[in-house]
Amino acid sequence: MNRAQELGEKIAGMYNFIYEINDDYYVLGRDYFRLCTDLEIDVYKRFKDALDGKVEGVIIEQYKRVRRYTSDCQLNSRARDKEIVEFVQGLREEELEALSKQVDQAELYAQVAYGKYSQQ
Repeated sequence: MNRAQELGEKIAGMYNFIYEINDDYYVLGRDYFRLCTDLEIDVYKRFKDALDGKVEGVIIEQYKRVRRYTSDCQLNSRARDKEIVEFVQGLREEELEALSKQVDQAELYAQVAYGKYSQQ
């Protein structure tokens, strides 16, 4: 299995999150494969601004906000999963690398945000 396919399958199994690819914003995850709305883009940009500010509490707050705006439960769809994998496989190497870093970042903040959340 190649790297792009592995990343696509990983994203298809993850909670929804917003990713920036080629100056476009997508909600990708186990429930969605679609372009973002303007509101979702604004929410995501606040998360990115928080990352630049490097204040952990603000980052976690904005991460959770992105998750709230992208959380929805759709029926499981193998066709959607396949679309995500094919989409990721079609990315250029530098796009794939950038997406991979974003996925790692989303996973890290999910662990931090929901680990703290479960202790409250």
